[in-house]
Amino acid sequence: MREPANGLAGPRPLPRIAFGAQCHRSYGQGVVRGVLDYVRSHGPWEFRYRRQGAVDRRTLARPGGVHGVITQRMDDATSRLVRRRGLPTVLVEADDSAFAKVIPDDRAIGRMAFEYFRAQGFRRFAYFTNAVARFSIDRFEGLLGGAVALGCVCRASHTEKPETAWDRVARKAWLRTLEPPTALLVISSDTGRDVLLDLHDLGFAVPDDIAVLSSENDEIASGLTWPNLSGIDINTRRIGYLAAELLDRMMHGDAIPEKAVRIAPNRVVSRASSDTYAVDDDRLRAALLFIRDHACEGATVRDVLRRVPVCRRTLEVAFQRRLGRTVHQEIVRVRLREARRLLAETDLPMPDVAVRCGYEHASNLSQVFRRELGRTPTSYRRQHRGLDWSGRPVLH
Repeated sequence: MREPANGLAGPRPLPRIAFGAQCHRSYGQGVVRGVLDYVRSHGPWEFRYRRQGAVDRRTLARPGGVHGVITQRMDDATSRLVRRRGLPTVLVEADDSAFAKVIPDDRAIGRMAFEYFRAQGFRRFAYFTNAVARFSIDRFEGLLGGAVALGCVCRASHTEKPETAWDRVARKAWLRTLEPPTALLVISSDTGRDVLLDLHDLGFAVPDDIAVLSSENDEIASGLTWPNLSGIDINTRRIGYLAAELLDRMMHGDAIPEKAVRIAPNRVVSRASSDTYAVDDDRLRAALLFIRDHACEGATVRDVLRRVPVCRRTLEVAFQRRLGRTVHQEIVRVRLREARRLLAETDLPMPDVAVRCGYEHASNLSQVFRRELGRTPTSYRRQHRGLDWSGRPVLH
């Protein structure tokens, strides 16, 4: 933008931002999209972009300098240079530095994985990682906390020396010790691909013996595995948007937040690698499969009882004992899972979303959505897709 041409003022310089994100990974791609969402509304900004994920001294040394930094990581020398220059800086990957951070809530990611698997009846849980970083430990602890509270088994592989996870012989030896049915959370889509290949070689049926879920959701990588790998949408677009918003505030004089801004994950994107129910009661399993396939067609509890020849009380007791919810609550859970998917991935108007989820009217969907999730379908869509990012980030 230019100032009035009165001879007294020249062009207003654009903010120059050193930006580093791993655009070959789904995490970096989501962060980039979020930053661009913010800039489209509040920019323009000029970027000096590092696709490898790390802003370095060469980026900062280019003529003209920079006004701020958003990056996944920096080496020690670059960190010292940034501090010496007093550059406002926001990291989008956790570390032990004093820089401002907007990062995933990694414990919440682990808890989301636990709740997803618990809803499918699993009581054995496992975690496989090849990362030594704090975020990996936090995701395991989120999973472990849920399992311990439920009195369930939860195992982890290579938490002390995760580099051995790159050794396929060692990885297969550990996977061989898993007892079906087990719910397995893996640290990344790349690791999930390797694990799926190993499980096939070992003769495990996926997902019935071992259900596999990645703690990230990489659409491309998931589509290249068989069965297709489930993943957790960790809200990277919102991370990018809020990182840009925070940097903008800091460049205008706001203080560095004392604590990291932690962003909760959106949802589990369920695919074939985890689409199963770990129950040994044939009637319960039949009811669950019927609900999975027909809840969004408007199926009711009465329809389930027609499909599974058992009295309602017997079925309700089985649901409560094994899953901790009623038949009706399972129907609602499946419908809302589909509603969240449609809101996040399509531009369908709300009445069409409602019908596709088994509700006659958008108002019915909105009422259930608000009661169960504490928000409206419209607000969920806006937040997930970067259409409305009102409000300042909450510091945890």
